[in-house]
Amino acid sequence: AAFTATAAGSAVSVDGSTSHDPDGTVTGYAWQFGDGATGTGATASHTYASSGTFTVRLTVTDNAGATGTTTHDVAVTVPSGTALASDTFTRTVAAGWGTSEVGGPWSTTGSAANYSVAAGVGTQHMTVAGSTVATSLGLLSSSTDLTATMSLDRSASGGGTYVSFQGRKVGTLGDYRCKLHFYSTGAVTLATSSTVGTTETALQVATVSGLTYAGGDQLRVRVQVTGTSPTTVRAKVWRVGSAEPAAWLVSSTDSTAALQATGGIGLISYLSGTSAAPVVASFDDLAAASVQCPAGRRRVGGRLTRPVTFAPGLTCSGVRARADRLQ
Repeated sequence: AAFTATAAGSAVSVDGSTSHDPDGTVTGYAWQFGDGATGTGATASHTYASSGTFTVRLTVTDNAGATGTTTHDVAVTVPSGTALASDTFTRTVAAGWGTSEVGGPWSTTGSAANYSVAAGVGTQHMTVAGSTVATSLGLLSSSTDLTATMSLDRSASGGGTYVSFQGRKVGTLGDYRCKLHFYSTGAVTLATSSTVGTTETALQVATVSGLTYAGGDQLRVRVQVTGTSPTTVRAKVWRVGSAEPAAWLVSSTDSTAALQATGGIGLISYLSGTSAAPVVASFDDLAAASVQCPAGRRRVGGRLTRPVTFAPGLTCSGVRARADRLQ
């Protein structure tokens, strides 16, 4: 057994594909992440709830039933800020997504039969071309850092498949999101956008360089939606098993009036009208946290303030306004 482990913040991506059997084939991979969580497959990922050093164990099984085991220690750091939501989908729910580990119950649109939780993932089922499925958590934050692992069970066809991550969902008014578009060629684009009612406005679009997607591939997605008037929306995506890119692939600002408020998070999958159906989108290791005020330390009345961490419902502009009144 052999594997590599890459830690980024509170998340770790592991890759055991270099494991080999000199007189047979490797047929199974079982992961233990050192905090009670488990996984399967040649590659996997996990998000930890607390900072620390954890021992990751890989057990491989060959075609004769023999096993081999190896371990690596990984050090992870949970970002500062208030934890808003966390879900590793270790429960079993036949219809719907049930209740997240942190963040409350999941809401769904349409038939509950299009959603399920099993085998460590939450799934959204796009049963016919042109269908949209969505899940959301009703949080209250104006500065949110959202990460999750996603996968599609088949390669894109026709007009492609879209998966969106809502970093701020303001009730039924609209949202800020990042959106992945999976093309039939295997190409993937990542976009930031604002949506009010049924009108979506693209803010920035970029092709994910070096990524050719095939059904079953796992991607890690991170989106931050921070501040108000303006709001900054930025996102990045990378393969599970590789390091998180240092730079954001897309980053934009927007001041749409209806969206300068607190909101929750959500996940949306859409299958184009010319695509082959069904397609299943799977999600795992979701985490959302409030982020520190971009202003960091400020001089107020001759003194430097400590960095500010958002509580739910508190905006960066609100923090600055309170500080200004104290001068």
